[in-house]
Amino acid sequence: MDQQTQTLNTLWHEMIDRIGTAIPEEQYPGFRQLSTLEIGVIGILSRQPDCKMKDISTRLHISKSTLTSVIDRLEKAGFLRRNINPLDRRSFTLQLCEKGETVQQEHETYEEMMFGRIMNALENKQDKEDFLRLFGKIVKNLQPLEELLHESRK
Repeated sequence: MDQQTQTLNTLWHEMIDRIGTAIPEEQYPGFRQLSTLEIGVIGILSRQPDCKMKDISTRLHISKSTLTSVIDRLEKAGFLRRNINPLDRRSFTLQLCEKGETVQQEHETYEEMMFGRIMNALENKQDKEDFLRLFGKIVKNLQPLEELLHESRK
């Protein structure tokens, strides 16, 4: 690992240690019990209520069978429900239940608190703007993992 990569690795892990990853159960009782994939599905459905299963699996980089298992668990636990698609009775749509909407609100509140802590660690407006500009550049230039893996197999 080169020196810059090692420095990033060290700083990344120090930040995670300082910010903490424990989710207080009393503040976020619904959110804490879910997996990252389950939270991802709920988040997508809250932002795109008419999203198709194929789009969700593509966005989360998971197979349709894995997504079906996640949907089954979320439906059984009362976070979402399947509805027959009125335009195509062979398929269904997904809709968040009240419990799903509540857990999404918990997740958003938690993220706001965590990302707020990160931004507040910067001293002034210029530092914050510089950080967001550089972070945006990183996100824009990062090659998706699937593409990277596909290229390495050639």
